[in-house]
Amino acid sequence: MATEDLFILAFDHRVAMERRFPRDAESTGDRYARFAAAKQVILDGAVAAVREGMDPSSVGVLVDEQYGAHTLPLARQHGFTTCMPVERSLAPLFTLEHGDDFAAHVDAYDPDLVKVLVFHNPQDESRHDEHQEQLARLAEFSRWCSPRRQRFMLELLIPATADQLAVVGGDQRRFDREMRPGLMLEAVRQAHAAGVEPDIWKIEGFDATDDYAAVAELTRGGGRDHVVCLVLGRAADDDDVRGWLTAAAPVAAVNGFAIGRSIFEGPLESWFAGDVSRDEAVAAIGASYLGFVTTFREARGVPVS
Repeated sequence: MATEDLFILAFDHRVAMERRFPRDAESTGDRYARFAAAKQVILDGAVAAVREGMDPSSVGVLVDEQYGAHTLPLARQHGFTTCMPVERSLAPLFTLEHGDDFAAHVDAYDPDLVKVLVFHNPQDESRHDEHQEQLARLAEFSRWCSPRRQRFMLELLIPATADQLAVVGGDQRRFDREMRPGLMLEAVRQAHAAGVEPDIWKIEGFDATDDYAAVAELTRGGGRDHVVCLVLGRAADDDDVRGWLTAAAPVAAVNGFAIGRSIFEGPLESWFAGDVSRDEAVAAIGASYLGFVTTFREARGVPVS
């Protein structure tokens, strides 16, 4: 498992993939086969990046059991860091996908990392009670992870409230730039106070290096020297993602990224539509993935391979 830079190709999308790539009158079995094949295409994109010179020890894959279980052992054979989600896809409140049986599913696939995605705006008073319950559940999960070999990755998304958007004139970019960094700091403080102790924070991108530095310093405070941050892609376009990665790279505690749809969505759409071959889709995913790795490492001042 990588101990330094880690670049995760994230394709654990389930509900989001079903919504993004629907097909009329498709049976459950056909849908499963189509998305399982898509997960293999994405994994093969990571393999293609390695063929182009990327160090496999810095490659990570985040993939779900529902459609991508078959790719986890294959990724391990390639020497990639493996990660799987344990949360119910896009649930508004953190809920374990398999309830009390979740541990058996983790044991069955034995990933290197386990990931939880939550929506948590620390100033959303309308969800105060839900957030307290969510923090309690996260703390319980964190305690479960603590003695295990798996590391705990927390993806914390901060949806703007209507009042917050009003302050910035309804401009999402202004919210991202002016308000979200402070909200992220507040969310980290709340998580720590509740006993939530991720090993890796998967965070939304910032425009300013200082914002990454502030968040990274807080996540590592209080003797948490092992904790690192990864930048997520939010399905943004290449220019936005490259900007976030370039700003993040100078911060030592930001160890890479976990990016998905920004890498694979376009190639998959073209492949599903029959506009490109499977090999072309694989090559496009590999090139996009490697391109983001190159952006980060060049901004960090280290070789790609």
